[in-house]
Amino acid sequence: LAGSPQHESIIFAEFDSLADVEIFWWSDDYRAVFPLREGAGQFDVLGLAGTGTEPYAAENGVQPAYMFTYIKMKDRDKAMDYMAATQDIISNSPGRVIAIAQSDDISVLEGPKPDFTIEISSWPSLAAIETFMSAPAYQAAVPIRDAAMDVTVLTAEVPKPR
Repeated sequence: LAGSPQHESIIFAEFDSLADVEIFWWSDDYRAVFPLREGAGQFDVLGLAGTGTEPYAAENGVQPAYMFTYIKMKDRDKAMDYMAATQDIISNSPGRVIAIAQSDDISVLEGPKPDFTIEISSWPSLAAIETFMSAPAYQAAVPIRDAAMDVTVLTAEVPKPR
């Protein structure tokens, strides 16, 4: 929805804690299948703590969605202007921030240390994200955002259970 994705795909997994991520990552079971990734490309595997906010669940046949926002700050003063311009818009949106971490708060399991902030939010649907992102009030703030930071926004619908 914004910016240029740096990765070809995102695999998002939820664990009860960062310690559980480490336990899984270094487990004998995962290490046994690790060689299957050989030659499959570069992997950046990051862990970040959740906010404790519950993500949306499917409701009335509508699948919830996630929005992944990668933020690289260019101008902190302009970022404050952007925050002021979007405070009401964001606080009145149905988006729920479920994880946010600056580069120093991200646990790197594989790949380089990121130099950006990651925010993951849960939404009732992809349509809700598109409505938010295309709203005139939000669109009016986009030039301020773009002057303040480089932003990449990716979305994904939560898959239906098999």
